[in-house]
Amino acid sequence: MATKGELASSPRYQEILAPLDLGDELRAALIVGSKCWGFMCLHRERSSPNFTPAEAALLARLAPHLAEGLRTALLLGDSRATTPQPDGPGLVLLADDLSLVAITPAAEGWLAEVAESDWRSPLELPDEVYAVAARLLALERGGHTPSDLMPRIRLRTVSGRWLVLHASRLRAEASDRRMAVIFEEARPSEIAPLIVDAYGLTRRESEITKLVLRGLSTAEVSSQLHITPNTVRDHFKAIFDKVGVRSRRELVGQVFAQHYQPRMTTGQELDTDGWFT
Repeated sequence: MATKGELASSPRYQEILAPLDLGDELRAALIVGSKCWGFMCLHRERSSPNFTPAEAALLARLAPHLAEGLRTALLLGDSRATTPQPDGPGLVLLADDLSLVAITPAAEGWLAEVAESDWRSPLELPDEVYAVAARLLALERGGHTPSDLMPRIRLRTVSGRWLVLHASRLRAEASDRRMAVIFEEARPSEIAPLIVDAYGLTRRESEITKLVLRGLSTAEVSSQLHITPNTVRDHFKAIFDKVGVRSRRELVGQVFAQHYQPRMTTGQELDTDGWFT
């Protein structure tokens, strides 16, 4: 429909789909509210019929439910055994064609934590690595300065831990263009926005939840947000319903069980800011 039947007029078709002997393509963004939790690309073989308007309408009806499933899945733990915990950040060095140049042992450890579904093949790196590297190249082509170039992506591992990957250009001779992709464990501040979105909390509910997790009382939350205690209690009721708890204590325990307890099995201790050393 987008090409009015002339698939060859699409560079995407010429460069990607045709070499794979694919024909029509149907794409969908999986959205809950204003947040996109994933996407789908459905393909037909070149010899197969095109997607019909009825099939597109069916996918449109399914998409919100698939998005809700992806959002909920972020809150589910995974108890699968993994390799020993990587020690500190890891680094993957890539050339401009995204081929692997070098990798540190810590990065190899983090890669062992990435789900198999994120790998295109055993001979390649996970899609998230290519995503941040390709974004860096796109920013450079757009004329951005080096200080603007820090593409980041959050990634959940098979053991339920959160990583942050970010890409940056190495300073070297013009003929030696290399990109560094850093793996490091996400801090609470980097996870919190995603978690509150996963629970479907509103902006105000999100603010209140973060204050409760810091240990503030109802009166202190009321004072800090300049709203009445009764309004705070009304927000508590909505938060409890969405998170599936019945009290502030259960709310804190729920977040603790999902995002702190998995790390405690490693035997690590908390540092002064409440995170693991």
